[in-house]
Amino acid sequence: MGDDNINRLVGIIADRFAAIAPPLIRPHAENGWLYFGGTVFPFAENYYEAGGGDEAVLAVSVKALNEFQDEVSELTHEPWPGEHSQPKAAGAIEDRILYLWYGSREAPVLECMPVDFSC
Repeated sequence: MGDDNINRLVGIIADRFAAIAPPLIRPHAENGWLYFGGTVFPFAENYYEAGGGDEAVLAVSVKALNEFQDEVSELTHEPWPGEHSQPKAAGAIEDRILYLWYGSREAPVLECMPVDFSC
């Protein structure tokens, strides 16, 4: 996946995070970086360090989802998006569609809209 596609993917992921974010946090992307709250996450850099490909997309996306959760929980002083504890960030790729969620796959506490990165 080239730089343009990674930058586009990071922008889409930022939009997915924004759709589930509490009002005090407005995730956005710029040049392969994700910004949310006080966190700056080097998505593209992590992707290339992980070797590229679908497995890197999944690993880095779940890592970003976890960092996003930590930032929201820190800012809200709540175990977001859980009630008593933080559910685990998780994800999967099926047919070049990225799925991200918190909790179990069968009964997620919160999930992002899927991301088709086949283009």
